[in-house]
Amino acid sequence: MTEKQEKVVYVKNLVKKYDKSVVLNELTMSIEKGIIYGLLGASGCGKTTLLNCIIGRKQYDSGEIQVFGKNPRDDPDLYHKIGFMPQDISLVSEYTIQESVFYFGRLANMDTISITNRFEELSTLLELPPRNCFTTTCSGGEQRRISFVCAIVHSPPLLILDEPTVGLDSLLRDKIWSYLRELVEMKNASIIITTHYIEECSRVNKVGLVRNGKLLAENSPSALMHKYQTNTLEEAYLMLSREQDERTLHQLTESDSMEKIELSDFPITKVENLESNINQPVQLESSNERTRNRFNIRRLRALMDKNFKQFYRSWLSVLLFMILPSTQTVFFKYGIGGEIRDLKFGIVNDELPGQYCEYSNINSTVISNLDSLDCYVGILSCRFLEYLEIPLINKVYYNSINAAITDVQHGEIIGTMHIRQNFSRYYEKRINAEISDSVINKSTIVVYLDLSNRETGGSVKYKLIDQFLKFQEDLYIECGRDRRLAKLPFREQYLYGKNDEPFFIFMLPGMVVSIAFFFGVTMTSQIILSEKCEGIWERSLIAGAKSTEMIVSHLILQIGLSMFQSLAPLIIVFYIFEYPYAGSMFSMALIVFLEGICGLTLGFCISANSKNHIQAHILSTSFLFPTLITCGFMWPFEALPKLLQTIIQYFPFSTPIATFRSIMKKGSTEENLYEIMASVGLIAFWTLQFILISFLTSRDKQKK
Repeated sequence: MTEKQEKVVYVKNLVKKYDKSVVLNELTMSIEKGIIYGLLGASGCGKTTLLNCIIGRKQYDSGEIQVFGKNPRDDPDLYHKIGFMPQDISLVSEYTIQESVFYFGRLANMDTISITNRFEELSTLLELPPRNCFTTTCSGGEQRRISFVCAIVHSPPLLILDEPTVGLDSLLRDKIWSYLRELVEMKNASIIITTHYIEECSRVNKVGLVRNGKLLAENSPSALMHKYQTNTLEEAYLMLSREQDERTLHQLTESDSMEKIELSDFPITKVENLESNINQPVQLESSNERTRNRFNIRRLRALMDKNFKQFYRSWLSVLLFMILPSTQTVFFKYGIGGEIRDLKFGIVNDELPGQYCEYSNINSTVISNLDSLDCYVGILSCRFLEYLEIPLINKVYYNSINAAITDVQHGEIIGTMHIRQNFSRYYEKRINAEISDSVINKSTIVVYLDLSNRETGGSVKYKLIDQFLKFQEDLYIECGRDRRLAKLPFREQYLYGKNDEPFFIFMLPGMVVSIAFFFGVTMTSQIILSEKCEGIWERSLIAGAKSTEMIVSHLILQIGLSMFQSLAPLIIVFYIFEYPYAGSMFSMALIVFLEGICGLTLGFCISANSKNHIQAHILSTSFLFPTLITCGFMWPFEALPKLLQTIIQYFPFSTPIATFRSIMKKGSTEENLYEIMASVGLIAFWTLQFILISFLTSRDKQKK
């Protein structure tokens, strides 16, 4: 056997930098077959970074790494040869113990029978809790053992354990170490274990002492203690650290710090071939088949099963998914565009002070002389006040206009009107064409309004005008005059829509589209970020899953959820609340559904560019508010400056919202078809852009 064949892992002059800081500084190490190799060093010295470079999850700036004689980033079968246990638990909390093991077994492309046999063996050996227990209900030590089983379920020839005994009691540590010794002695496995517990490294065959990104020494524990004339490995580590600090470490010769390993104290089964003696009780696909079939259905099914169980076993997720789109639609319907009611409005009637109008005869206020064509009126102020018996206005009577104006200024009432003395007599002259400045002034009702709230003040203003026109029209009819003289001199004809439609109808398209879009953004980004923060995403990739498989598995689930979230608001608005629509329901649903898919891809993009949930919320909000404000959702798009209109029309929202509104109000026309095609093309463009950014960002981060 050649020296190169005996080495399972070989690292030479490895340099890894983050920005300007050097994490690994020309580190050289070698790990032979059939040994336990301990990486000893303080937290932050570069141990985890080194492991990520070895398994191909991080790129390095210079140097060379070989795993089983190949570059780890060029070997598609590497993940099937490595079992990796991260320092964090990194298990799916919604999974039972058996489901967790089966998940990682399927990612390693094992069949069900092989996983079952292996689970029974390891469960008995490591005394795991009952298989149907959820991982979150297990103790910390039990979770460590479950994580360990997930790493070794496919019997890898190389096992990498990142500080597996952190926080464990001494009995459990001994149990794990005993099993590691058994793997080495009985199955010829190679094990890399990182730790900052110096006493544990006395149990390894070979130890690498790492400090500040450098490998201080690499040899058997006994050889290191003998060389530096110490009784403990800790003393040897302190001496090497002191030499490094004093800049005398360069005086050590390569033969001093890289002596051949002494294994006399650790009897290891000798083997003649690296591949032939590796115990592989599980059945995996051949190397050539795996290389050709990079997109694996078995792994995809495992990922989809994980995603689905993560969703439906979280009662909060199901609850929010079921009720939020519906409740948002209901709240929006009743919170936006409803009829304003009970606004306090002051009445100062100097023609008949107080509330004495109730004692007047409203029906006898008009007497028409058909011979002279004159019209004689009684107390018209009381007649007009009858037209103000509407839900919008709650009349409050005042005896003084100054008192009423003071209450308007203090916000007690929304406004007030002043009807002057002899209003009816002067209005009668006005009707009979006896016109003078005095007649015009004294037949005019003066209104004082608080327009600090544009919606309420404006509503009162236009309602007063509308009611007065009705009052005047009825008065002209009773006077025998042409009622058309009392109307405004123009005629309105509405080709689409109605005059009395609530503002909710205008905002409805933007509401439905935005709910679908931002629910997709929120759900996708939060689910993926949760997996990343818990380490599940990275561990699944190390276990053999491909990024494309993971993204596709999430897309399949999220697309199904998006269909419900897209259709629920439409069903509530058009079938429960029975708002009319003129066009095709399919066309409207298609636009909303595609916006939901676009939101999903933006969620992927945000999760790829966020380190935590806070950053994701900031990015989502930064996209949400400018888009909603300018897209025509809250206010007409045409109110924007021309330059901004030109830019915003190419955003994901503006054109689809306008198309939705056109379909809803105008029905199916030839113009609608072009609008639909333009909206679909625009949504597709943004969807592809978000996907591209997600892949590019993920690739860049993996290189770091």
